[in-house]
Amino acid sequence: MHYFIWNMKKTIHYLGLLFFLMACKSENEKRIVGKWQAAQLLECDNIVPIQTDLVDIEFFPNGRYVFHSTLKVTEDGDYRIKKNFLFTQDKLRQKAPEKAVLIQSIDDDSLVLQMSYKGKDQWLTLVKDGVIAKNEVKTNEETQTNVLAVATNPAALAPISLPNNPLDSAQKAAEKKKQLETEKAAERKKAEAEADKKREEAKAKSKKEENSMSASEAYKKREAKRKAEERKVKEEAEKKAEKFRRDYAKREAEKKKKNK
Repeated sequence: MHYFIWNMKKTIHYLGLLFFLMACKSENEKRIVGKWQAAQLLECDNIVPIQTDLVDIEFFPNGRYVFHSTLKVTEDGDYRIKKNFLFTQDKLRQKAPEKAVLIQSIDDDSLVLQMSYKGKDQWLTLVKDGVIAKNEVKTNEETQTNVLAVATNPAALAPISLPNNPLDSAQKAAEKKKQLETEKAAERKKAEAEADKKREEAKAKSKKEENSMSASEAYKKREAKRKAEERKVKEEAEKKAEKFRRDYAKREAEKKKKNK
């Protein structure tokens, strides 16, 4: 009997704690639960043409969200709300950074998120799934008016700079690196072709000159060229030998210094 009473007290305590935590949830946390469909994207005061029917996000009561966007982008992870900021972290990608956007406005059937993309302010308007038809006038007129007012309001909060999608950034970096490598390869190929052309021109010129010479003059020219090449090879060998002697002397001096 005592155990039953103690167990009942414990259950009541847990239920009271649960109700307290539920009561502590902000209005934004309560209203954001559900599926939202994109209705319009503004950049400053210009409408950005996107396929809004491909963009939606669903928030679950347990803190999980699922996001779909254009180009088959999908996120599935955790979200949290702190004051007027929405934080999301995608769990489909390893070490994905937590992103934050400002909840500019939210009610039972519309949500406006303020963000920054490539240094430009953007406002994404979403409507609650299931209320698009009955609130069509509001979606197309009132919501647009509200968002335009926010976009042109100088007192609006500064948008948070969202970190770039790591996957997109890595892909762009890889593409840029590949493009640079292709350009460098093309430049090397062009330089090699020009060098080959100059060598061929020099050979043709030399052969033409030899053909215009007598046999003895051509022989003297070839010998002079051969000797010049021999001198060049000998000079390079002497330079290498001198460098080796200097390096050897330097190493020996360092050894003696360490042994002292």
